Amino acid sequence: MMFWADSICINQADYYERGRQVRLMSSIYRSAEIVAVWLGPAAHESDLAFIKMKEWKASFDRLKEQFNGSEELAVTSISANDDFYFGPHGSEQQKALEALRMLCRRPWWGRAWIVQEGTIANPARTVLFCGSRSIDWTYLRAALQIHHHITHYQSFGMSTDFSDAMATRLDSFRRDRENGVNIRLLQVLGLIRAYECKDPRDKLYAALGMAMDVNEDDIIPDYTKPLSAVYVDVAKFCISKSNTHRLDFLGEVLRSAPGTVFEYQHERLLPSWTPDWTFRASFHPLEKVLDPYKYGASGYAYNASKGSNGHCYIDEAHLYVQGSVLDHIIRVSSICQWNLAAGGIQAERSWIPEDPSEHYFTGETVMQAFNHTIVADIGRRNLENDSELSRGFAFNWELANRDSNNMSAEDRQMQSWMLADAKITTFGRRVFETSRGFIGLGPAAAQVNDQVCLLLGGQVLYVLRICEDNHPEFVGECYVHGMMDGQACEDELFAIRDIVLV
Repeated sequence: MMFWADSICINQADYYERGRQVRLMSSIYRSAEIVAVWLGPAAHESDLAFIKMKEWKASFDRLKEQFNGSEELAVTSISANDDFYFGPHGSEQQKALEALRMLCRRPWWGRAWIVQEGTIANPARTVLFCGSRSIDWTYLRAALQIHHHITHYQSFGMSTDFSDAMATRLDSFRRDRENGVNIRLLQVLGLIRAYECKDPRDKLYAALGMAMDVNEDDIIPDYTKPLSAVYVDVAKFCISKSNTHRLDFLGEVLRSAPGTVFEYQHERLLPSWTPDWTFRASFHPLEKVLDPYKYGASGYAYNASKGSNGHCYIDEAHLYVQGSVLDHIIRVSSICQWNLAAGGIQAERSWIPEDPSEHYFTGETVMQAFNHTIVADIGRRNLENDSELSRGFAFNWELANRDSNNMSAEDRQMQSWMLADAKITTFGRRVFETSRGFIGLGPAAAQVNDQVCLLLGGQVLYVLRICEDNHPEFVGECYVHGMMDGQACEDELFAIRDIVLV
């Protein structure tokens, strides 16, 4: 039998060999008989975790049969008085949950390359080893779902402390691959940015073998390139691929917000419009597709520029686009800095408008517009398909306030989805109001007097800031209620002009 280990079989000191071998790694893992993951020696009750994972999966499989194979309904049917899963402090159940948590905090989970190593092979052929114990990935998957439900750990990776969420994030990505989701480079990079790597260029190169929109020669790994050039290559790739979603990469830009958990040192050589993949943020860009199995006009989430395409190109450190300034920000809320587990929806409650019955320009009340804004008008309604998204969704405060212990499994699932989707949307963002009364959801770095703009070729709207030299900097993408489906192109102030972002 032939064995292959990347750290041994690749000369890490030879940049040219590394570049060649990186292009082969996807096919190596895909054709492997077994992908073996070594988590380390037994420690922190890891043996108990492995024993319990086998017991939990057997029980979970029986639960799924009761709900016609639905994992979502099966896990939400587990109640707090089920002593097979729940137990008091110091019980075997609690010890097993803590052991699983510690297992998922081991160093292996934090490496960027595991996103490829741990997701390409069939789950039954991906085997986890720890001490003398071993299980395949299907057991871990069931355990992660149960652990998430029991502990109400609904952070969905939204944190600047990633240790507990890495395994869940990785399994979610693995599911998408297994289900045939059309995974694009930006989606892979968005996942990988939370992981660590010794060479920051690997944030891109580790993603290439998993992105379905990247051809072999689109981006060639080159470890002799400076980091800034490597990251600008991502933007160039996105612009070259399509007119209709060429600005989606702007959604991955996360500007520093001083005094918050989103304060960080931006890579100084990167332009404001280039995502800094070195910053380990679990930040979710606004949704760009409603149907994850395709990426075409019928599946786009928004159409702010109404299909209009101006020129768009990169020249050195400048991004040349065309667009229109819609308004400027006059008021901003606090920033949502905590996930559901840590802070619930207290930040969102504090944003509720002072005069909720006031009229909004769409014909709704301000409160109705606000409820659409904090989920960016997108949510899940189909219990048979948890990946199916739809527009026209609004946050339901009555459902959010209900006691989940007195709800059916179906209602609990809808409540869980709504809370999670709202938090994914608001995390790292703040609500803003413009001078014309628009209500929007923008990046944490957004400030009073920032401009709200339409950029041709973009699905969403964007926040820009005029610098001292009168050049605009990019701040982040935003949602403005009532202006996301071409209305901005028909606005009385719509006037296309050239914009050069620095």
